[in-house]
Amino acid sequence: MAIQQQIKRSSVILILMMSMWAPIILGLDAVASIKSIRGQVEIERENRVLPGRVGLILYERDVVFTNPQAKVSIIFRDGSIIRLFPKTRFIIEKSVETKKGARKFLHRFMLKVGAIWGKFTQKRQETVIITPTATAGVKGTNVAFSQMGDKFSVSLSEGQVTIKNED
Repeated sequence: MAIQQQIKRSSVILILMMSMWAPIILGLDAVASIKSIRGQVEIERENRVLPGRVGLILYERDVVFTNPQAKVSIIFRDGSIIRLFPKTRFIIEKSVETKKGARKFLHRFMLKVGAIWGKFTQKRQETVIITPTATAGVKGTNVAFSQMGDKFSVSLSEGQVTIKNED
């Protein structure tokens, strides 16, 4: 009987340890978190839908949806902040820290529909934002993007942005 209890206890401990390390084992490193939220925001992660909330950790491949009247601010590990406005669908495709030289982050986002504003950290990041109609490269910039139907617009208040159409 004592052996069975020890096996059960060991199994429980093993399961708990595996669940704690699952994000690392699966390569899911935290890349950002929700800084503020207003209204209903949903995060699609691996075929699950999670309600957005302040402090929720975000990972690569997370899809963020803002419902009508909702806004959410996301802060990335490099200090860059992105605000999503109502009716936006935003995908964190990639966000990695470079392994060589000075500390730098490389971000690749997709804005499927909606509007975002971003304040990107100077000299510490390179960001590419892809939309259905254009691709934007961002460096140390305060910039807003909007993708509605087949229309893409950009407002730049500081820094540098490169826009190209894939057609």
